[in-house]
Amino acid sequence: MLTRIEGSHPVMATDTGCLYGLTFVTHFYGARKSILAPQLGTAELMAGQVVEGTRAAIDVAAKEPGCQLVPVISLCVAETAGLPEEMLPQKVGDAEVVLVRVPAYAIHSHPEAKDVALAALLARLGDDKSEKDKKTLALLGEVFPADPLIIDNLLRQMGVEATITLPGRSIHDLRRAGHVGALAPLHPFYKETTKLFRKWRIPVVGGAPVGMSGSYAWLKAVGSLLALDPKQVDEVAEAERERAQMMLNAQPLSGRILVTGYEGTELAYARLLVEAGAEVPYVSTSIGQDPLVLPDEMWLRARGTREVVYRKSL
Repeated sequence: MLTRIEGSHPVMATDTGCLYGLTFVTHFYGARKSILAPQLGTAELMAGQVVEGTRAAIDVAAKEPGCQLVPVISLCVAETAGLPEEMLPQKVGDAEVVLVRVPAYAIHSHPEAKDVALAALLARLGDDKSEKDKKTLALLGEVFPADPLIIDNLLRQMGVEATITLPGRSIHDLRRAGHVGALAPLHPFYKETTKLFRKWRIPVVGGAPVGMSGSYAWLKAVGSLLALDPKQVDEVAEAERERAQMMLNAQPLSGRILVTGYEGTELAYARLLVEAGAEVPYVSTSIGQDPLVLPDEMWLRARGTREVVYRKSL
């Protein structure tokens, strides 16, 4: 996530084992830039050279062409997870330096690590002092590449003036996220990020535009929070519900499906499967319970789902 931001050059402060593993995973997911890191073996950790090594790596990262942001990811072992923020520079040249703490013993899943990283960036860079753009919406959570454009088009038909997709590639979007009119967490595991928006007094809409009933309810909720024209919202929401119904009728499902996963969107997908005609008796997810997930759980239980398990380890 951090490597995909344009103008971002991450520094990783961790032991050699974590550095190897996370560098591999980062490039597996399509990173196109190097990750800088100080040499922190046993000798360096024992000698207390974590801060000095990290500062040196920050200086190198800040000299990269076009660098505007240096996220410093401290993780895994106690010596690096406890890196003192006050001993790191706030800014080097034109680059903002932001400490992102991801202690492995406290983060229970891959998606929640993304939440911690995004919340750290927004807490530092988000502009919550400017006047709110009352008809703008921040979409929170990764979706397929074309989805933000499709969602934005629907929302503009209702009267929304602009959308921001987080996490994204633009540092500018991080700055202006603090004065949107409302937040829509498409993925419910972004708890720390959502908490920050609530602190900024930005209203939050639950649910996601998935399936027939889910999309209809979500569009209506967005319209209500942003005080859009009710008639216009009804027309768009009803048309979208009818389109979803036509697609489900054209491709019905049958049979029993067990849904399990680690990305936090399993309940929303289970709803779609049920709407398409499948029986879904069991759903599990790696994320914890949250009020934003409760409507999906109640909907599923009312339609035959017997067991919904949170914090499930794969």
